[in-house]
Amino acid sequence: MRQVISGTGQDTTAATAAFLRTARQLFICRLYLIGEVEDPHALWLTDWDTPILWSWFGVFLPTSVMVGDVTAQVGFDAQKTTITWMPKPQAYGQALNAATFRQLAGSGKYDNAKVRLWKCYMPTPGDADTYG
Repeated sequence: MRQVISGTGQDTTAATAAFLRTARQLFICRLYLIGEVEDPHALWLTDWDTPILWSWFGVFLPTSVMVGDVTAQVGFDAQKTTITWMPKPQAYGQALNAATFRQLAGSGKYDNAKVRLWKCYMPTPGDADTYG
């Protein structure tokens, strides 16, 4: 099992493993960060149907996300996958600070951007902080 981090930044790997062994119902969501944490235009996305607060990083907004195959491997080689996301329709603005996801994506802002993916184990729907 990989390391699991709670919403407070604590290692909850052992607690999560114990929960997974006994859980009769499991809620899992994936969290995606496209871009850098400090970038105000970074995309904080989730495949869950409502916004997810993972206090360690922030709020992830729902969107339609499709992820290709991820090959698990041991070592330092990067894992590769493809991510396809579709933002909800938005109004268009003129300034970069007011630009929509679609305008930024159309301008190439997210091409080859760093992508981070997390799998979140939730004891109850929407609770990303307990186990992380």
